[in-house]
Amino acid sequence: MVVLLPLFFAYSGLRTNIGIAGRGMWWIDALLVIVVAITGKLGGSMIAARLAGMPWRDAASLGILMNTRGLMALVTTFMATPLLEWTYPARLMRTDIDELAEERPA
Repeated sequence: MVVLLPLFFAYSGLRTNIGIAGRGMWWIDALLVIVVAITGKLGGSMIAARLAGMPWRDAASLGILMNTRGLMALVTTFMATPLLEWTYPARLMRTDIDELAEERPA
């Protein structure tokens, strides 16, 4: 199963003909499904993290990372890195890590 399932999805993906979805309404429907899926996963995770007491920046980062799971994995995985860098830049992450290291007793 571990070997055959990825092969099945690879084979199915290679056989997919997106040319039949050339009509405008098909692409609009697909875009709408992607937007709803992203909003639901990202927003739901972010709000749940916020209700659990996380700061907005951390909650948004968690929502972005949780968004990479699910049916639209290809789209949401590719958008995760730029969104995460925009929401939680590496310089701020390093600052937060340094502050946590200083707070930790030796």
